[in-house]
Amino acid sequence: MSRILKQITVVTDGKSNIDENSAEAVKEAREKGIIVNAIGILPEENSLCAQQIIEIAKNGEGTYDIVPIEFLRKSLMMVTQKSVQMTLHKAVNSELKNILGKSLEEINPNVRVQIVDYIERLTDNIDLKIAILMDANNIMKNRLDKSKISVVKLFKPLKGRKGKTDIHLISLNPSIAFAIRKAISFLESEYSKAE
Repeated sequence: MSRILKQITVVTDGKSNIDENSAEAVKEAREKGIIVNAIGILPEENSLCAQQIIEIAKNGEGTYDIVPIEFLRKSLMMVTQKSVQMTLHKAVNSELKNILGKSLEEINPNVRVQIVDYIERLTDNIDLKIAILMDANNIMKNRLDKSKISVVKLFKPLKGRKGKTDIHLISLNPSIAFAIRKAISFLESEYSKAE
């Protein structure tokens, strides 16, 4: 397992260009081992836009949240932490199956507790590279300042981790697919590697 966990988090009101190219870009990210999460700045979860947000996260093997702009900071933190824990849990579970032939849920409860503790320590120690793709369409422009503040506030608690954290903010314009490919390039670059 890589010591650097790479994530893309798409933050959108769903009005940006979400199309088949977006799905292809998410697939490209997954092929490179990058998790793709999504946060919808939407009034309700049962809209078509919300379904598109959910699909991005599902295809990216990440997590999603639908929130009003006021909760973006908390949502960014929750989505980031949940995604890291899910990814590490999946990796450790895969290794357990290879070594023991059993999943985490199938092993002795006393050993399971130790492994869960290990995953929690790993969550705090692993290096993170995060690209946050922020919607900057006409509707979201008036919310952009609040969004930027949320990203800055996300960095503060992450600085307390033992592992290094590298966060990059990218505009979704002109499309989600374009921004995801730009994020892949950033996350794969030597310049941005956490050491």
